[in-house]
Amino acid sequence: MRVAMLAHGSRGDIQPMVALGDELRRRGHSVVMTVNENLAAWVARAGIDVVPMKPDMNALLTSDAARNHMARGKVLAFLKAMTLEERKANRSIIDACVTAAQGADMVISTITTVYRGECLAKALGVPHRTSSPYPVLDAGNHASFLSPVHDLRLRWLNLASWRLLDMAFWQESKPNIDEMCDVLGIARFKRAPRVELIPSVAMYSGELAPRPAEWDERHEIVGWQALSADLRTRLGEQVPADLDAWLDDGSAPVFFGFGSTPVADPPAMLRDIARLTRERGLRGLICAGWSDFGADGAELPDHLYVTNNVDFDAVLPRCRAAVHHGGSGTTASVLRAGLPSVIAGVLADQAYWAWRIEKLGAGVRLPFHKLTLDRLGAAVDAALACTDRAKELGARVSATTVQTAAADVVERWAAELGIQPAVHN
Repeated sequence: MRVAMLAHGSRGDIQPMVALGDELRRRGHSVVMTVNENLAAWVARAGIDVVPMKPDMNALLTSDAARNHMARGKVLAFLKAMTLEERKANRSIIDACVTAAQGADMVISTITTVYRGECLAKALGVPHRTSSPYPVLDAGNHASFLSPVHDLRLRWLNLASWRLLDMAFWQESKPNIDEMCDVLGIARFKRAPRVELIPSVAMYSGELAPRPAEWDERHEIVGWQALSADLRTRLGEQVPADLDAWLDDGSAPVFFGFGSTPVADPPAMLRDIARLTRERGLRGLICAGWSDFGADGAELPDHLYVTNNVDFDAVLPRCRAAVHHGGSGTTASVLRAGLPSVIAGVLADQAYWAWRIEKLGAGVRLPFHKLTLDRLGAAVDAALACTDRAKELGARVSATTVQTAAADVVERWAAELGIQPAVHN
C-alpha cells in the first residue's frame, strides 16, 4: 500500500515517523512524508520520499525571540510566535499535505497535523489515522500540558483541562484549516473534528504514561520506536573515532543535551558545565543539538567533549546520568540506557515526562528557565542518587521497545480497511 505521513515540527516530532516509515518500507510498502524544509535532507537519507514544506523549524527555534521566550519560561508567548509562523507558511503546508496524499491508501497524521488529515479524508476519501510520540488525547489520570499542575487529583478536573486545551488548539488552528478546506473545495468544519474517535497509535511506553480509562479501544500504546542500527547509519548518526577514544579514556561522563530547545547563552552554559563537572570530579559529554556552543576540542578542558548528531543508543549506555530537555525521543533513549535524568523541560510533553520521571524515582525535574549553576549542580547530585531506580525502570521500558510494533498496527488498520498488505518476512 501507499502511506502518506503528515509529519511537522522539530526532530523529536518527526523521528518517530521516520522509524515507522522505514519499517513500513522494509515490509514493501510505499511511504511519502511531509517534512519541514530544514529536516527534509535528513529524512531523505532514510530512503523515504519527502515533500518539504515551510516553516524552517530550526530558524524559528534558534531565533533571538525563541531563545528569550524559553529562557524566561514564557511558554504562551512562544506558542503564539509558532502559531504566527505556521499561519505564514499555511499554503506551503497545505500544498505539501495534498501532494503527499495523492494516490495514498492511508494518511497518518500527528497531533500538529490531525485536522489537516481530516481535511484530506473529507476531500479525497482516503482513510485517516493518527500517531503520537506522547499523550495527546483526553485523559482523566493527568492534566493537559498547559496545566501548571500535572495531576488535578479529580478525574473530571483533569478531563476539563484537556477539553480547554482542545478548544484552544482548535481556535488557533481554525483559520489555517478553513483555508485548507477552501483550497480543497470542501465545506469548512463547523466544529472541531472528533479526534478521540480516530484510531491512533501511541509510540511511547505505557510504563511511564499509563493508558487512560477514558480511551476508546481503537487507541493503542505500542512503546517507543527505536531507530535500527542500519537506519542510524543511513541518517549519519555514528560515534566519531575521537569520541569513542575519549569515552574509553576515563570514567563514564554525565550527558548534557537540550535537543531543539535553544540555549540562550551557550558559552555561559559551557562554562557552568565545565565548573560543575570539575568540582564533582565528573566528566561531561555535551550534545549541542540546535545550539551553537562555539567550542572545538582544542578549546575544551580534557574532562569535556562537545559533539552533535551521535547515535544515542551507542553513546548513552556509556554515560552515568543525563541532563536533557525531556523530549519524548531523548527521554526514551536515556531510559533504555538505564540512566537517571535531570529534565529541564519547556514545552508540551517535556514537563510531563519530567513529572513522570521524578514521580517514578528515576530522576528530578528542573524547569529550563530556572537553570542556574547551583540548581543544576544540586539536581545532578540528586539524579545520581536515583541510579538504581533508573536502571530498573529502564529495563522495563526496553522490554516494550519493539521496532515493528507501530508498523504492525498500521497493517492491522489496512486489513480492517480491506487494503491488501505487502508480503514480507
